[in-house]
Amino acid sequence: MITERQGHILKLALDRYLRDNDAITSGRLFEGGGFELSPATLRNELARLDELGYLYQSHTSGGRYPTDLALQWFVEEFVLHTLDPDRFSDSLEHEFVAVNPNQNFFYNFAQFAADTCDSFCNVHVDEVSYQAGLDDLFSHLDTDSPDTMRTIVRDIERLNRRLRDFKNKQNDKEYLEIFIGEKSPVTDSKDLAVLLLKMHNADFDGVTVLIGSKRMPYTRNISFLEASKQFLEKM
Repeated sequence: MITERQGHILKLALDRYLRDNDAITSGRLFEGGGFELSPATLRNELARLDELGYLYQSHTSGGRYPTDLALQWFVEEFVLHTLDPDRFSDSLEHEFVAVNPNQNFFYNFAQFAADTCDSFCNVHVDEVSYQAGLDDLFSHLDTDSPDTMRTIVRDIERLNRRLRDFKNKQNDKEYLEIFIGEKSPVTDSKDLAVLLLKMHNADFDGVTVLIGSKRMPYTRNISFLEASKQFLEKM
């Protein structure tokens, strides 16, 4: 459990990291303002957040980066309370006016979701998958490590089977699930964030998955999935 002050520091640090991809340092945070703390106290709190598992240093002399725990905390504590699905309602209605849930619709929806969210999208319905946005996924990654790339390619190749297994085991209590890093049930790569939306309609039952960088714009992408859920349920 982190204190209120540590939570304030961590939120500001994550806001900056997600926006600028900057390493987290006491100097950058202090220069950003909003702290009634000395630089020494700020350094101590960052060190404590290290110990609690929310930050890590790749080099002892370098800045810090958020762990998966910190990103999950940020999404659950802040992002999920600031969603705005209405911003996407009109665009969905305009893009897919008077459509039927057929193969063309699901492919076009996957393409629209990938373009809107700058992520890879897979729509899995009736044992068939419709995919789009592989370029978006790779162009927004924060690493170009060959090992990372190979792992992600294998994840995409195995995604259909894993989504089928996920559908069979899914928890009906949650229609939207968020997995960051190694917790994902459908990918192995520790460098990905996965958003899973379970879709239910009188005509179909499936899953839409968005896969992207762990620095993806969570508020926008989760808001889009919330709007998609409302739109699909009305079809």
